[in-house]
Amino acid sequence: MVEDTSVTINDIEKIFGNEAAKIVDALTKLNRINYKSKEDAQAENFRKMVVAMANDLRAIIIKICDRLHNMRTLNYLKTNKQIRISQETIDIYAPLAHRLGLGAIKAELEDLSLKYLDPDIYYTIAKELHEKRVERESHIKKMIDEINKLLSNQHIKYRIEGRAKHIYSIYKKMKKNSINIEDINLIYDLFAIRIITEDIKSCYMVLGIIHSRFKLVPGRFKDYIALPKANMYQSLHTTVFSPSGRVVEIQIRTEQMDNVAKNGIAVHWRYKEGGKFNLTDKRFVWMKHLLQWQKDLKNSKEFLGSMKVDLMTDEIYVFTPNGDLKVLPRGASTIDFAYSIHTAVGDACTGAIVNGKMVALKTQLKTGDIVSIITSKNHHPSKDWLAIVKTSKAKNKIRQWIRTKERESAIAIGKEMIVSRLKDIGIGLNEYIKSPETVKLLNKLGHKDIEDLYVDTGNGKLSVATAVKHFYKEKKVEKKEGSSGPIVSGSPITIDGLYSENLMVNLAKCCKPVPGDKIIGFITRGRGITIHRIECPNLDSLMLEKDRLVNVKWKSVSKAFNISLRVKTVDKVGMLAKLTSVIGSRDINITNVTLSHDEVGKTTTVNFILDIKSNKQINSLIQILKSLKDIISVERI
Repeated sequence: MVEDTSVTINDIEKIFGNEAAKIVDALTKLNRINYKSKEDAQAENFRKMVVAMANDLRAIIIKICDRLHNMRTLNYLKTNKQIRISQETIDIYAPLAHRLGLGAIKAELEDLSLKYLDPDIYYTIAKELHEKRVERESHIKKMIDEINKLLSNQHIKYRIEGRAKHIYSIYKKMKKNSINIEDINLIYDLFAIRIITEDIKSCYMVLGIIHSRFKLVPGRFKDYIALPKANMYQSLHTTVFSPSGRVVEIQIRTEQMDNVAKNGIAVHWRYKEGGKFNLTDKRFVWMKHLLQWQKDLKNSKEFLGSMKVDLMTDEIYVFTPNGDLKVLPRGASTIDFAYSIHTAVGDACTGAIVNGKMVALKTQLKTGDIVSIITSKNHHPSKDWLAIVKTSKAKNKIRQWIRTKERESAIAIGKEMIVSRLKDIGIGLNEYIKSPETVKLLNKLGHKDIEDLYVDTGNGKLSVATAVKHFYKEKKVEKKEGSSGPIVSGSPITIDGLYSENLMVNLAKCCKPVPGDKIIGFITRGRGITIHRIECPNLDSLMLEKDRLVNVKWKSVSKAFNISLRVKTVDKVGMLAKLTSVIGSRDINITNVTLSHDEVGKTTTVNFILDIKSNKQINSLIQILKSLKDIISVERI
């Protein structure tokens, strides 16, 4: 059935034809699917909307117009529905209208949404604009008269009109610049004049004349004719001081550009046979990205999140050394630029050259930058990049790479653990894999293959004992004790540049590493990864199996770690009290103390076990203890 009716798609086809039926079908909601929550339903409906957009662009235009009609009649609904629908409109439909160049519809959707989301501010701004309407119109008229005098003898065909900024735009400027309603006239672009000419040459001529007469507000000129916005918008924008000292934005464009600014995609209707528009057109590259993300991201909520970020962010315009234009969201980094070129370039980027200067990957780009990416085949994405990048493409590709590498790490560790346990009970890996009991275990866990089992074992979701327990009846096995320390829950370790919360990670007893120590990881047999300090005396023997060493580093942690500290002192009364007092004053917990006396040398050795949060804390303590009188030596053991 068609949404909210008893009419079928076949009925539509019979009456209006196949093409109309397809458009209506594309707009029909997924009523038959039972979602876990309203959020899931909303996310999936937007996913379907994007797919429908690819099939026929008219479907999304109809959907936006339908939403505009809903917003115009929203006063008949309950408050909670008004807020929910308005938030959805401001998050998705208004940005979509903007991307499609439907400027007039976008502005009305935003104003109507604000009316229900924050009625106090909406009506306050509306009242302020109304009360100063006469003053504003008088000011605009004077400015228009001035411009007419300048252009009257220039043989340029043009028309001129004034406008007031719409309410939501004023609200955004107030919020961004922390401006109170009393100071509303401080907002740039509150008053605007639009000059429409017959051709591009005339646009630039008018611009030159305007700049020769009025003082320019620095940093406010934008040439969207030479560099059109992604939604096809073209215009010259300049902000000047009027003779009375008021700030006025002036837009200069052709009739065709003005039509595009108001009606966007409807002016550039490009269909292939079958009713599909050309996705290879540069103006639709953002839509191509949306379609790709909805395929790559299985989770609808994740897709909706990506869609919101990319639709709502302002754009910058940057170039490759060859002059190719790349449109990126404001705040985008060189990493975003690298991924906009190609996924392989993004994955391998190590730095960038911006305007001829070497810069770091986290450098934010700005309009006009010329960017060249430096790559290395040995360099790979880091989870730290996720905090830097702005584009959904970059975020999704980085996550994709991380998930792949995390899976590979978990497979290697899980397989090592299972092979080790099987060896203890005299079972070969091939025998294990082909065992009917193993196949049953895979089916029970919903795994498609043995690698899935390795992953669950490697990341700690499945114990080794459970993975091989069907062989225990034939072979009695005693659990072997390893030399590693306790498994750390919620691992504080980053493995090979990847956060690995679920991998089995042990801190070695032999050297007791703490955050801040230089460390290395070693894949043990059946015990996950053991973390050693670089200066650990046992590292020489581990180096014989270099292929089992992995690069690791600390991430931010707040828990405490046990370390052992040996202090040798002159044998004097009160030394232990003195030492414990100093340690306690550093907010360090002492969990154990043992003493030994050397009667011949007249010395005392005190062994402390302390709770330490970082090597910085222990190093600072060691320096303080060494400076005390009667201390012979202090060492971490």
